Amino acid sequence: MWFWAFPVFILLAIAMWPDFWHHVVRNQLSVSASLDQTVCAPGSPVSMKIIVENHSWLPLPFIQLDLKLPEGLSFEMSQVNQTMEFVTHLWPNQEVELACKIYGSQRGPFSLRETARVQIHDGFGLRVIPQTPSLDAELCVMPPILHGQQEAVPAFAVDGQREILRWLFPDESRFRDVRPYIPGDPVKSISWKASARTGELWTKQFLSSTEADYTLVINAQMADPYWMGYNSDVFDRLCSVAAGMAYRLQSEGGSLKFATNALLKGSGTRSWYGVQTASSLRVLLARLRPYPVQSFDTLLPMVLNQASAREPIVVIGIFFTKSQRRSMDRLRQSGRPIVLIEVPVSDMIDDLVSPPDERELTSEGLPLDGGASHAMASHAL
Repeated sequence: MWFWAFPVFILLAIAMWPDFWHHVVRNQLSVSASLDQTVCAPGSPVSMKIIVENHSWLPLPFIQLDLKLPEGLSFEMSQVNQTMEFVTHLWPNQEVELACKIYGSQRGPFSLRETARVQIHDGFGLRVIPQTPSLDAELCVMPPILHGQQEAVPAFAVDGQREILRWLFPDESRFRDVRPYIPGDPVKSISWKASARTGELWTKQFLSSTEADYTLVINAQMADPYWMGYNSDVFDRLCSVAAGMAYRLQSEGGSLKFATNALLKGSGTRSWYGVQTASSLRVLLARLRPYPVQSFDTLLPMVLNQASAREPIVVIGIFFTKSQRRSMDRLRQSGRPIVLIEVPVSDMIDDLVSPPDERELTSEGLPLDGGASHAMASHAL
């Protein structure tokens, strides 16, 4: 006579199972991720391993893991694919390891913290538990190396040897002669003795020497005041230009220093990064964020204090106020070697979010020695 109770018991078990299962397995699933490298070049594969672990004493019959990468990363190299789905199951106290490849197509640091979404249910789909695990992983993609058209072809001398281009500087210890004063000549170069004798201003001329140490500066300011706006795509282009310039300068045998007013996570308002190799600078550029932490008015005096008086300062930027331009002009007139590589901003002032499709780089500054004297002073990218 107890046979009638068996179906009732089965029905009660089925009805109570979802709530019982949910109570036991809730918060018992963990998801973690690791990368085989934290910095990569554009298009290089990075292996990501995801470990899904069941800490409960009940099984997880159905687990669906959805991954969505941030813009700039992809699961495929040939095309943009930012989503991937894994479906699996776990027995009690079991874990599974999932693997995939990630490719970076855009410069910058990318946090994978909010990449994963998980859904688990009891096997019947009667009780679904959604979870959003936090993945403690970050991938930094280095900027592509952007060269100017003239930089792509090495310069060769008539004897077949490659020319080493150097910045030309007047060596004040090697006096040559005097010439009539030209408006804009540094005051310190005026020959007061010759001027007093003739009644006209004369300027001293010196024999040239070269300098192989450089300071590279990226100005992340894109509005006035500096905190009014930024443009990630434009900043990425500036980083690519800086990477190309760094490899160019390093190939000439000089040392390289770097400064920027862009944000580096965990470094506060730090702007001076000292001596860098081209490779280490490219890694640093991968970690920078496009947010300016100070104005160029604050950055430039700090750079002048750190760099020697004869050391060329190469400034790469997209926006400079009139007062900032006047400051650089005064420094050039006083003999400080400052070169400006600028992206036109006429079509970016009103909308910093949408960069233009075409951007030309122009520069102004010092002459170069060798047959390609304008190779670094004129960039058409």
